[in-house]
Amino acid sequence: MGLAAKFYSDELSLKGYGTPLWMPESSPEVQIGDVGYILANGSWLRLFNVLYSEDSDINEDGVPDGFRPLRFKLKLFKRWDRFLNPGVLYSSSVKQISAKFNASTGAVPMDMACRYECSSGAGALLALQDPAVSEEVVHNQNFVEYMRRNHASWCEFARRQGFIVDREDIILVRGWVKASSWTAAAFMEKGHALELNLGVNATLSASFGVSVVGSVRTTQSVECRSGHVESNEHTTRSRRIASTYRTVLVQERTPTHCVFLSCYKIKYRSILPTKIVAAAEPSEDSKRPENSPNSDSTATMTAPDTASSVEIEVWPKEEKAQTHVDKLLDYLLAVTSADVAIASDIHIVNPMSYKDGAVLKQTRNDHIR
Repeated sequence: MGLAAKFYSDELSLKGYGTPLWMPESSPEVQIGDVGYILANGSWLRLFNVLYSEDSDINEDGVPDGFRPLRFKLKLFKRWDRFLNPGVLYSSSVKQISAKFNASTGAVPMDMACRYECSSGAGALLALQDPAVSEEVVHNQNFVEYMRRNHASWCEFARRQGFIVDREDIILVRGWVKASSWTAAAFMEKGHALELNLGVNATLSASFGVSVVGSVRTTQSVECRSGHVESNEHTTRSRRIASTYRTVLVQERTPTHCVFLSCYKIKYRSILPTKIVAAAEPSEDSKRPENSPNSDSTATMTAPDTASSVEIEVWPKEEKAQTHVDKLLDYLLAVTSADVAIASDIHIVNPMSYKDGAVLKQTRNDHIR
């Protein structure tokens, strides 16, 4: 994962709104029910969506073998049109060190410039110009059990599509927070400052501008990104929401840039190392059934000109970010005898919800089909 994307996600995820995306403008936009993974640059990649039928437009690239859409009770779906107010969110290591105002009377705009500084080796900041909208399916057993039953087929589908991705990076989206205008910043060294300029006029509209304060070295230690939803993307539209009993039509006015993503992640108890290997002779990996637990992250091929094993790596190496949900999953497998653990970002905010079945104790045969 890119350094800015990694620092940004690690630092801002503790705000409790989900996994922050360094590139919220991912296309196609994030939807509840998406199955996919977060790329190294902090953007979202959808494989398919479990809430829609195989022949729907959203699943035009195909679905796994034996696919059946997930249905859930409509009362589990929630929407907030003003989930986050305009303003600035920042990690605990970032402090506002100064603010100055240039105010006038009448319709003349009022300007405010705020300066933020990182007090440790990493920090993150997200500025929202307009209220952020949120939709989610509240934590429920339907999503957890559906993921447990089908995750192996999702990994196989990704492999057949040509993607090289660790199986535990494939997640199920249960919610999102979207914004129309935003500025994101990642601090990668302590002691550096960033200045955020906010202009507000008499009609209460706002505009953000951002600049890094200091030398060229400072600029290299703070990365910033901004985005704005075009007017033709931010309109009232109709969208179907799948439920257990019926499909309803919802009229909504929603931005498309996803600043936070809420999901379910899965973790398997490790039994064999996983890597991409090419070998002249069949390896133990190649003898495993195609749907075995590690087949999605291991590939074999014949190398006719050499009898030695060759390890194939991506270069430059992508540093894999371990989110707080990943750390929780590791902990759950360490303190229980479970072979599989499933958790969501909601557990980071409310650890007591582990009791409700987030940890599933199953035999390995349940996951090798």
